[in-house]
Amino acid sequence: MIKAIIFDCFGVLATDGWLQFCETHLQNPVERAYARDLLGQHDRGFITLEEFAHKASELTNTSKEELMQVLSTHNTKNKNLLDYIGRLKERGYKIGMLSNVGEDWLDKFLSEDERKLFDDILLSYKVGLTKPDPLIYQMSADHLELLTQECVFIDDRMVCIDGAITAVMQGIMYEDFLQLESDLDRLLATDPKN
Repeated sequence: MIKAIIFDCFGVLATDGWLQFCETHLQNPVERAYARDLLGQHDRGFITLEEFAHKASELTNTSKEELMQVLSTHNTKNKNLLDYIGRLKERGYKIGMLSNVGEDWLDKFLSEDERKLFDDILLSYKVGLTKPDPLIYQMSADHLELLTQECVFIDDRMVCIDGAITAVMQGIMYEDFLQLESDLDRLLATDPKN
């Protein structure tokens, strides 16, 4: 029985400004891999935002100021999805967020009312783990006081969906809002709870 839906943030609830920036500024696959590794170190809390910005600005040959501007402004809310989450909550589902991120930026990104949509928000840097480690999905379910089998995880990266499946969650790959709404509604309609 599905009792909770857990959402990724970047690429699902928001556009991923860092990914778009890297695609524009880094053509070399080795440099892109290094950029992903830097972000992973920051998301796990191993390096500070200042250290990340310094190394990433050198890598992308941009100023730290330009890089910080990209990181702070290139994420746009998925308003359709936030509205849909409100409707899911009204139907009695618990709502979680599980995000690989290196600091708590949510106060700048989500309004107080939007934050209230979530029963739990788990940020990777606070626990020192990142998706797709199965333990972080277990933590998310634990925070919602549910079994992993009672949760559906939504992400735009298959490797993260695979991590959720390893943790015995159902997973849906996010491509766009209409696809997600259709796939999730179909899954929830077949669930014994409904």
